[in-house]
Amino acid sequence: SLESILTQLFQPYFYYSFTLLTISSICIKILLGHCHFLGRKIRSIIYLIPLAIPVVVMSFFHPETTVKMVSFVKFTVKSNAGKLVFTESIFSTEILSITGILCLIGLTLGTAFFITVIFFGDRIATRLFHVIMLTPDEYPRLQKKVNEMAQKFNLSTPKIGIVEDLRPNAFTIGYGRRAILVFSIGLLDLLNEEELVAVASHELAHLKNHDFFFKTLSYTLNIISFFNPFAYITASAAQREREMLADESGAKILEQPKLLAKALTKICKALQTLPKEGSLARLTSSLFLVSPIAQKSEIFATHPQVNQRVRNIVRLTSKNS
Repeated sequence: SLESILTQLFQPYFYYSFTLLTISSICIKILLGHCHFLGRKIRSIIYLIPLAIPVVVMSFFHPETTVKMVSFVKFTVKSNAGKLVFTESIFSTEILSITGILCLIGLTLGTAFFITVIFFGDRIATRLFHVIMLTPDEYPRLQKKVNEMAQKFNLSTPKIGIVEDLRPNAFTIGYGRRAILVFSIGLLDLLNEEELVAVASHELAHLKNHDFFFKTLSYTLNIISFFNPFAYITASAAQREREMLADESGAKILEQPKLLAKALTKICKALQTLPKEGSLARLTSSLFLVSPIAQKSEIFATHPQVNQRVRNIVRLTSKNS
């Protein structure tokens, strides 16, 4: 009934979290659309503010699995004198709280996801995507270049692995000394050594910017509000800012920054000739990997369009030249 639906929707924990996240997402999108002077890192953090609102709201209004629904019933009684007498009764019944259950499911899944990824994410991803670690005598020049780039970023050199995938792709797994930089066979076949180093600079920038933790936090907050479409839009916008930040950070330490733009263009063209990944593959890569290049462009995409990234890199290098 309409009364039951309204009772569900106007429960404080659901109503405030859904409404405030939606309104704040729209306001921040408009605000950042006019504040182009803000850096990528600040913009990405601002995008996370709406996603944190449901967690704050739930600390004040705890979700429950049942809710009381109050009904007023009016009776008409005819008295002996012929007059009509109206009596009113109040009935209180408990019904299943669908909105409360949704909030609790999101909170449970989000917490489980955060703990799993932080402590076991690198192991899961390594096995899930069949990452093969390189020995010191495999691609020695590439490994040397990656080591040199890591030193420029003041990072510990990550382990380097490959995946037997014909799609040109690169991504990072884990963080700190557990970090792994992974190239696909398709990428190694497509790009020359200089272009591979340019892609590596982008991936190392993710490690430098601690994007493993940023992405994990972003997806955790997203999962908590999985029933609100604005959560997906806002989380994706935050991830796109981190991708642009990694492009900018990576290009700055390259002797030829435009090599990164060239590599991205080649990757994009190659991907257009190959079959797209399945939905399950895209979902798992989004959950466990940082910066999988092979993503399609859409409103929920975690990567900006390649032409936008290329223009940004060219603009940045022209400004610094």
